[in-house]
Amino acid sequence: MMSYRIAVLFLACLLAPSVHAASDSFKEGSVLQDGTDTAIAGAVVVVRWQDRSLGRQTGCLHTESAVTDAQGRYRVPAWQTPSEIPGPGAEPVVTVYKQGFQQSRMHGRNRDTQYLKPSVQERKARLDYLLRINHIIECHAAGDSRKNLLPLKQALYQEALEMAVTEEDKKTVDELQASIEATAK
Repeated sequence: MMSYRIAVLFLACLLAPSVHAASDSFKEGSVLQDGTDTAIAGAVVVVRWQDRSLGRQTGCLHTESAVTDAQGRYRVPAWQTPSEIPGPGAEPVVTVYKQGFQQSRMHGRNRDTQYLKPSVQERKARLDYLLRINHIIECHAAGDSRKNLLPLKQALYQEALEMAVTEEDKKTVDELQASIEATAK
């Protein structure tokens, strides 16, 4: 009887990782407008897996991106931390962008729901915001997956290009364009 229990326990331990891996094969969520909970279609979502070794962020390891559907939902392939990376592994960090909106605070109701609010920023503040997003999403250690940042970088560039008026604004556009070129290499 004891050997039967040990065998069942051993089998359960063997199967547990595969069950866990199957349930984590995608990172899914939704993007809603803050205050109304209206779905936001066409938002660019970037998921970066950040190494959280020793309880602090130490680097971006992998990226994926998607565009939300009509119901504001997104889905990207999950990424598993390679075994050679020590510590608790990487955690997904989500960044969302939609022209005319800015990220809002997380409400805590659902960890996989991201909130945007309509932007009321003036031109200079908006351009600074676009640059901040571009810097936040950088992921130099992500290898080829870094190219998954291109849809967001191109959207940031396009918005900046449309609103650039002054020479200083055009420097922001140039910086965003250089970032696209560096990511595409």
